[in-house]
Amino acid sequence: MKRFIFIALILTCLSGNQHLTAQNAKSGEDYIKAALLNSPLLYDYENRRLSLKFDSALLMADYGLKVDAFADLMAAPVIHGWGYDEALSNGQFATTGLRVSRDIIGRNNLKSRLDSYKLSENQLNSQKQLSEQMMRLTVTDQYINTYISQEQLSIYQEIINVLKKEEKILYKLTQSAVFSQTEYLTFLVSLQQNELSLQQAKADFQNNMSVLNVISGLMDTTTYSLSPPLMDEKMAVPFNESIYAQLNQSDSLKLENEAIIIKNEYKPKLSVYADAGYSSSFIKSPYKNFGTSVGLNLSIPLYDGNKQKMLLQQNSITQDTRSRYYAFNQQQYAQKIYQLNQQIQQTRQMLNTCDEQLKYSDTLIKANLKQLPTGDIRVTDFIVSENNFLNLKLTRIQYEGKLYSYFNQLKYMSISTPAP
Repeated sequence: MKRFIFIALILTCLSGNQHLTAQNAKSGEDYIKAALLNSPLLYDYENRRLSLKFDSALLMADYGLKVDAFADLMAAPVIHGWGYDEALSNGQFATTGLRVSRDIIGRNNLKSRLDSYKLSENQLNSQKQLSEQMMRLTVTDQYINTYISQEQLSIYQEIINVLKKEEKILYKLTQSAVFSQTEYLTFLVSLQQNELSLQQAKADFQNNMSVLNVISGLMDTTTYSLSPPLMDEKMAVPFNESIYAQLNQSDSLKLENEAIIIKNEYKPKLSVYADAGYSSSFIKSPYKNFGTSVGLNLSIPLYDGNKQKMLLQQNSITQDTRSRYYAFNQQQYAQKIYQLNQQIQQTRQMLNTCDEQLKYSDTLIKANLKQLPTGDIRVTDFIVSENNFLNLKLTRIQYEGKLYSYFNQLKYMSISTPAP
């Protein structure tokens, strides 16, 4: 009867699955939001985007009206016949006034330069989205590691709780000579080994939680109960709809626009100006020397040592590099999806196998229960089968972690960095 009481207590302990208790529960999305909010990199992208708006305004100012005040005073004395020829220098003069000027730039020229800033902003937006995606991937992956550590710790706590309850009963039954002293000592060794495993599991969980807080930009020492990660089974978007394709398109359009700017740079340039003020040599009627003037300035590039040709060749080389990276990334993207889907399928098969083994292990424990009263199996052998059952649960959690990780990678597809 004492043996059956002991067995019943074992089954009662095994049936429960104790989880970590904490003040609050957190989800992966909580840490992702914190990481996005605290990231200095994303803040930098936003500031650079705002800076581009100033660059665009500065360009408009450069090609708008300019108003300058000017003054020029000169005296060229002639001493004892020595000095500048007064026919050329007039001896002295004073000029002061205001000048209004404006560069005349073609409509297409100005548009291409303004488009350059807009395309740069699109580049920044794509780079920011890619950084956000990588951040979500990294934080979620660490969240999964921390969650698996939490569940492993929970199982080790479960093992210890079961073994400690068994130890008290086994001690009394050993005192009553129901079980041998050797069986009891073997049991104590198993208990101590599991207690050591529990300490290691605690350290792993605390370390993973610290890393999760660091990459999320949090200063928090509170232990939270983590909710199970969301397993999004949606397929990854096609490559031509991915952030990598958007980034490549933004870069290509920017290079095309730079080629247009290079060509426009070698077109004739015209500027117009007008001024009003005072200019006099003080030789005759200086009080009448107030006036105005208007003028045009035309610049026509004729030869620059083939600089334009070389700049366009550089641009073409960069475009070719970009297209090759695009083709490579497209192939890598498809290969990564295939690999992840294959790993998901394999892991699910291993989970099914693990579930089958858990059923057999559970059946074995129940079969051993029937042999205990007849003495056909020792208690220590029964404890081994019990530990095997719980170790299978640990293995299953590891497979679950892999499955979470594969779906996380599929959701936030990550391939090699595109061309700079």
